[in-house]
Amino acid sequence: MINAAKADGQLDQKEQGNILKHLSNPTPENLQFIREEFQRPLDARAFALSVPVGMEQQVYTISLIAIDLDTGQEAKYLMELAENLRLPAGVREQIHQRLGVPSIY
Repeated sequence: MINAAKADGQLDQKEQGNILKHLSNPTPENLQFIREEFQRPLDARAFALSVPVGMEQQVYTISLIAIDLDTGQEAKYLMELAENLRLPAGVREQIHQRLGVPSIY
């Protein structure tokens, strides 16, 4: 969610608040980790490579849910993420259709 929120080139206070409200009883360590992630530069490739095998579709889906797909930067991020997750085009399309989000492919 954090990387998806960064995809448009900015991560404002409202977006940070929206992410934080999805946490259930975060520990101080969790909050510190999240705040550090807010400050890190966006690297879709590195993020995709850190995704455990079998979680690729879920990560792409969460990323798609977390953004308003209304800028070219966000579309570029999703394309880069999908490519690095090695998601086939058909799977990407199914996810977009299931969520009612226009295709970018």
